[in-house]
Amino acid sequence: MKSDASNATTFDKQGILDLVSICVLKGVLEVIVSAGSRSAPLTLAFARHPAISLRVVIDERSAAYVALGIALKTQQPVVLVCTSGTAALNLSPAIAEAYYQRVPLLILTADRPPEQIDQNDGQAIRQNGVFDNFVARSFVFPTDTSKPADRRFAQRIANEAINSCIEQHQPTHINVPMREPLYDMPQHVVVDAKALMLIEPKIKTSDNISFSTQSRDIIKKSQKILLLFGQMNRTDFEGLVAANFGLFGDVTAQIYLENGIRDIDFVIDKVSKNGLEQAFLPDVLVTFGGDLLSKKVKIFFKNNPPKLHIHVSAFDKPMNSFFGKYNVNVFSKASYFLNQLIDLKSDSKQDIPLYKDFLKQIGNQKIINLNIEQTIYNHILTHLPQRTNLHLGNSLPIRRVSELDLRHIVEPTRQIFVNANRGTSGIDGCVSTAVGSAIVNEKSGIDTVLIVGDLSFVYDSNGLWNDYVASSLKIVVMNNAGGQIFSKTVDGIGLLGDEERKRLFVASQKMNIEPICKAFEVGYCYFDGSTSAEGFECILKDFFALGGASVLEVRI
Repeated sequence: MKSDASNATTFDKQGILDLVSICVLKGVLEVIVSAGSRSAPLTLAFARHPAISLRVVIDERSAAYVALGIALKTQQPVVLVCTSGTAALNLSPAIAEAYYQRVPLLILTADRPPEQIDQNDGQAIRQNGVFDNFVARSFVFPTDTSKPADRRFAQRIANEAINSCIEQHQPTHINVPMREPLYDMPQHVVVDAKALMLIEPKIKTSDNISFSTQSRDIIKKSQKILLLFGQMNRTDFEGLVAANFGLFGDVTAQIYLENGIRDIDFVIDKVSKNGLEQAFLPDVLVTFGGDLLSKKVKIFFKNNPPKLHIHVSAFDKPMNSFFGKYNVNVFSKASYFLNQLIDLKSDSKQDIPLYKDFLKQIGNQKIINLNIEQTIYNHILTHLPQRTNLHLGNSLPIRRVSELDLRHIVEPTRQIFVNANRGTSGIDGCVSTAVGSAIVNEKSGIDTVLIVGDLSFVYDSNGLWNDYVASSLKIVVMNNAGGQIFSKTVDGIGLLGDEERKRLFVASQKMNIEPICKAFEVGYCYFDGSTSAEGFECILKDFFALGGASVLEVRI
């Protein structure tokens, strides 16, 4: 058999060469590969294309999160390649995170040919549609693309899969069954563009917003309009001044609210403790973006539904997060919708400054006496280098940060960007995601800082097991000897006895973090903050000034 890319009538893997060239033509250039034999044709085709940037990450679970971290920063699809069998299943956590956080990944799982499935063959499981619950679309590549009709079909799949990533900003899966031989790929893999089918992504040309008569009437008559920004990995406005609206932003909202409030839980606590529910409750609640960290704000609006809830998204998936009775979903760019809302409200000739002032007054009542743990977190936020991408681990770290005054980290002049895996809120890929983001950030002169708990760090320490850990990556491990979120912040945890709670839920561990750092050749520092935060600022300044990727373990 000839292995000539130009001879589509004799090479059974021509479709793979076409897939790689179509990726390049569509600007999909970042590829993460986990080593394997069945995936060799895919790996070789990507590795041998001069335009592709390919990285090898051995652990599939970590590899998928590294790809997510890269896509999070580039906002472009990243290709993920793995071999057949359980290797594919290890991609699942990151794929689910990418799906709910709307991060584009093009997942290529190598597979055995159909005649080998369920026939006691090694590394042969049922892979077709294995990620269907967590991808925008899934496809099965033709096993043999030597015939023109099969080659055209493969090219169509490649186009539709990449377009799905771009249009939906979600992962898309192609299962690629292949027969042996697997290592007969040509050295020259660039396919002439004239031989390729190219299908452009859908272009959204209109942002016409048509409010119903009922919703227009509610908006015009409303005295209190609250804009609530959830997780946003990208935004189409840099600052926001909506003169008379109340503004709330989640810690991961990626938006500077000059006249707004970031510490939502603090405000909800004040409202509840002082019986101000009706004064706080807006007539119209407008939500933007994805998940909200605050459980308190979710419960508040479920128990106190506004007259109208509008959810604004660029994607066509309706949301009713608070189970309100009257909801409107608007599929539009956030800035375009906001301009329409301001115009509609200004037509009513009603002003609502008292509501904004009321919210701001509550928000200005900050926590005065910080405990040791809060002081340590506050020092970290205060001393972050300018132009930093701050990644927050799930469970306690992101909650502890959200308790503090966030205005000094979202100030535009500091250029602090905040990310967290809040699509599914798991702890399993926090390190790897930060490693992936740091690859992109370092090229732009941006530092990457990850604040993570000890369980999360150890659980995903394989994120450091690759050759691409950026020298600008700094990881602060808040070591409280287990999952201390189960000490007091989880509803109902107080019903358990102390011994049962610690053994079954806190899962206290005695893992020594320093040897992990030595094993992966990253720097290590230590601070004992279990009794006092004194001296931490000096340690922190020295830590951020260190050259090379480093870990600071903080005992709390």
